[in-house]
Amino acid sequence: MAEKAKANVEKKTRIRQGQRNIAKRLLDQVKQRFSDGCGVSDRQWGKESLQALQEKIETLKKLDNQILDLIGGLESEDLDVLIEREIEESDRFRGELNQVVLRLEEVLNPSLHSAGPASTGASSQNENAQPANPVHNMKAKLPKLEVKRFNGRLQDWQEFWDSFQSSIDGNDNLSAVDKFSYLKSLVQEPARSTIAGFALTAVNYDATVQALKKRYGKEIAIQRAHVNDLLNLSPVYSDRDIPRLRKLFDECESHFRGLKALNQARMARDQYLWPAF
Repeated sequence: MAEKAKANVEKKTRIRQGQRNIAKRLLDQVKQRFSDGCGVSDRQWGKESLQALQEKIETLKKLDNQILDLIGGLESEDLDVLIEREIEESDRFRGELNQVVLRLEEVLNPSLHSAGPASTGASSQNENAQPANPVHNMKAKLPKLEVKRFNGRLQDWQEFWDSFQSSIDGNDNLSAVDKFSYLKSLVQEPARSTIAGFALTAVNYDATVQALKKRYGKEIAIQRAHVNDLLNLSPVYSDRDIPRLRKLFDECESHFRGLKALNQARMARDQYLWPAF
């Protein structure tokens, strides 16, 4: 069975390499035109090249996903390394194709990529005009968002899942295998053992999510975890011990917020777990 899976991976990889070789030759032709300064003088040739590159990108994307599915079924100690290497290589080659596609689109349809004036007259009148509100043209460079890892602590599940769902699970540009790969990389022990038996395939992604939700997403279990932590907080015996008092307050407030998010703030008050500061 393992030999058959390995043979299937090799077969698909050879097919993909053939597709990449064809795409590479077309890529080199387009790059040569630009380097010679010819640009796309033949618009028909440019349109045909653009369409061919776009079709190759879609074909390669399907093959990449199929190969990832097959790799996920292999029995290997270095499975995560193989998957990561495969994703990096695929993204690099498709990224190179996308760059040339964008350049071709700019040359063939310059009006779509520039906000030029509607007429020569308008250009001369507004040549020295300043933007009415330059502040609106400024865009802040936001920091890269990172999804927090999950190690099985019940109190952290909802925060982890909301973040993962927003950035990865709800991303329509990612395949099920890509989402599964991200999920496995973000779930750490002991939670990782919950999904250890699932092979990295598209059909197993939903089952893996449900297994995690069943284990860590039960509201009653999360509530009990918060309450247990509140009961086990280290007491402070001196009103002059400011650092420990602040720590106690912060920990109480953190668990209270967690319970409030689960509509269980009343539980905390009724059991006198929320101190009156």
